[in-house]
Amino acid sequence: LLPPQFAELTSGRMRPLMIEEVEHRGVTIAQLDSLFAFMERRRAADDVIADWRCSHSQKLVQLSTINLYQVCDFIIKPLTKPCRCSYVEAVTRDASSQRPLWFVSHWWGEAVKDFIKCVKYHSEVRELQAIAYWVCAYANRQHELGQDLAKDPMQSSFLKAMALCDGVVLVLDPEATPFTRIWCCFEEGVVTLAARGLLDSHRRSRAGAGMNERTVLQALVARNGFDGERAPLRLDIAAVNSFGEAAMLTEGLTEEEAAKDQDFIGVGWRRKNAREASFPIEVVKACLSIDVREAKASEEEDRRRILNALASRPIVSLDEEPDEASESCHTINQALRSVFAVAAWRRAVQNGEDILSRQSTLPLAKTLREDSTRADLQLHLARLNMTAADFEIVSGCLKKLKCLKRLHLDVSGNQLISQSSLQHSLVALEHLQQLWLYCAGVERITDLSEVGKGLAELVQLKQLTLDFSMCPDLTSVAELANALTALVQLREVSLNFFDCRELTSLAELGRSLTRLTQLQQLSLRFDACPEIKSLAEVGTGLAALEELRQLTLVFAYCSEVTSLAEVGNALVALKELRRLSLDFSCDQFDNGFTDAGSECDECAAKISSLAEVGIGLSALENLEELSMDFRYCARLTSLAGVGQGLKSLKQLLRLDLQFDACLKIEGLAEVGAGLAEMEQLQELALRFYWCSKIASLAEVGKGLTALKQLRHLSLGFYRCSNVESLAEVGQGLAALKQLQELSLDFAHCSKLRSLAEVGAGLAALGQLRELSLDLSGCSKVRSLAAMGERLAALKELQQISLRFNGCPKLVSVNEVGIGLAVLDQLQQVSLDFQGCQLLPPGLQHKFEDK
Repeated sequence: LLPPQFAELTSGRMRPLMIEEVEHRGVTIAQLDSLFAFMERRRAADDVIADWRCSHSQKLVQLSTINLYQVCDFIIKPLTKPCRCSYVEAVTRDASSQRPLWFVSHWWGEAVKDFIKCVKYHSEVRELQAIAYWVCAYANRQHELGQDLAKDPMQSSFLKAMALCDGVVLVLDPEATPFTRIWCCFEEGVVTLAARGLLDSHRRSRAGAGMNERTVLQALVARNGFDGERAPLRLDIAAVNSFGEAAMLTEGLTEEEAAKDQDFIGVGWRRKNAREASFPIEVVKACLSIDVREAKASEEEDRRRILNALASRPIVSLDEEPDEASESCHTINQALRSVFAVAAWRRAVQNGEDILSRQSTLPLAKTLREDSTRADLQLHLARLNMTAADFEIVSGCLKKLKCLKRLHLDVSGNQLISQSSLQHSLVALEHLQQLWLYCAGVERITDLSEVGKGLAELVQLKQLTLDFSMCPDLTSVAELANALTALVQLREVSLNFFDCRELTSLAELGRSLTRLTQLQQLSLRFDACPEIKSLAEVGTGLAALEELRQLTLVFAYCSEVTSLAEVGNALVALKELRRLSLDFSCDQFDNGFTDAGSECDECAAKISSLAEVGIGLSALENLEELSMDFRYCARLTSLAGVGQGLKSLKQLLRLDLQFDACLKIEGLAEVGAGLAEMEQLQELALRFYWCSKIASLAEVGKGLTALKQLRHLSLGFYRCSNVESLAEVGQGLAALKQLQELSLDFAHCSKLRSLAEVGAGLAALGQLRELSLDLSGCSKVRSLAAMGERLAALKELQQISLRFNGCPKLVSVNEVGIGLAVLDQLQQVSLDFQGCQLLPPGLQHKFEDK
């Protein structure tokens, strides 16, 4: 039975819950907090814990400095001895909740308080909810270590747990002590070698030499993130800084940072840089001299076996004297040192540190250059006011990284970028397969001839992202386009030249596309390039890309483009296309835009027809996502061709059409008819703000009735002043039984009188979670009774926003209140009845609650 003096930890249970697989014995943050609270309740006024004395020094143990050796002596071993179980087995109630997602590598001698602080901070940064971490002291059965720690480290509980996890969290003290302990070096060594494919290559070369027994290792090294395999183990590094706060270096961006970077390029990296700025620099300095050969072990045989295992020696040779000059030790040393060099690089440049000379205490350049097996490098050096010398240092390092396969380099906002240095760096990277190069906002770049010459040598390149947006002096992309013709293995290309106002022609780029016949994803962003007049050659090039799966064309504010005929004709050839996004919006008129009913012919956008685009759409039978943004293209008179094209898109899952201020469009009959054919559609957004000639939504409403799978619906017809009825829209809503989010914006549709049919439609939406209705300024709406009564049917509703401000004839909202009162799941409410003069004074305001 479990000892009763630990009942606070075991919740009074007398028997452990045995978990046979040691790798499944993770510990949760709640359990770590409980352990610390157990000790805290025994702390005396002078911070000592009861009568606990260190077994070595015989000094009283203090809560602020108690380490895992001492916790093991005073809690883990006494608690688990009667049942010979692990700590996790003693305290858990649910075995399934202990399965770990991250592995923690650390030194037992650090303060438990700091350890818990680092793990909790990791869970916050990575946004991990109620997960378990694998920690050896809590997972292994301390009284039966022989069962959990096999002779072969590659078959130990440590490796089994790592293979189960997404990544490894390395917790460091100020002296970086874990790198002096052989088991920690084993854990980090496995991560680095596996990520570089070196354990895999050793396994193949040793086939039949005992490696076939290492099945867990084989599964671990097979993780490459492709073809259904899990991604390689990530390595995050945490430490407590001089302010007593946890800080962390993450491998790449966190999910939140990546999402921010997807929305606005560079934002995610800026957040990462700001977060990592608090990581203690003294720890970085200590880690620049890591040497796994000097690491110690409590048992010398562990050290021998680990060094031999990392060198991929067969099991029968593990007890032999290790070769400390082996390539594997050198690789691990250089790889781990360079992790810290890259992490500190931006801060060092920002602070004007010496990172180059032999006398430097931060020899970052030397450390990175020596990492000869590095396959992936991410350097975010944007807006650092880098000097030419700073960039030469980066260039010099790149030339030495011959094994590099992935390079992410951001030097945006720096004014002294040497194209020549960049060219010579790229030429050296003959194995590069993925390149992200960001040079946004760099002045004095007039052409890309030297960059093009460097790119032309990267014949193994499969993914290319170039960002030269906001380069005000750039006049030509011809040389870059010519380089692309040599990169015939490319699968993904993204080119961003936003706001390069001196660019005039994309003819060479269009011609180069004809050579990229294996291309599957293409994104061309040339918005705000007002001198570009023709996309004819681009269209011709697109027609050759028969394997293309995803196409994004952004030419917003390119007001001189008059025709999309060639682009539309090219779509006919793209039979495999799954995602298509077209943005030719203008968002402005030459003489301004002041009124919903304006008949202004002086719009900046000159596109007047989408007929060929519609014909192209009709050929895309495999299309799953379509987005078309033609806001302020006021010369457009009809969407009939687009509507006809939509009829063929029977596999479409997401549709987003934006045609704000297309003042000459009179009807959406064909669009509605197209919707009726999209039975698989799950998300639909139609936005036609200020389209004052649209008088009827009958066909759109009828089309909605076919969308049985729809989950998200947004209809925006702000200031469509001739719309008189939403009857058919309401009837269409009634068919959308699976709908979860609904947004209807008919603000300032001054002829609308009734919401009765919309209310009736709402009554059928039993799965609805979010509802937003905006009818502000609908001056003829008198009653919300029919709609309010139906709100009670929305039992799953969690968020609601109702805006009826500026509806002077509205006399009562009682039914709305009655309907809301019975919605038990409601979490957020926003009501706006400002300016509704006939309502009681107490209701004429905006109300928000959460």
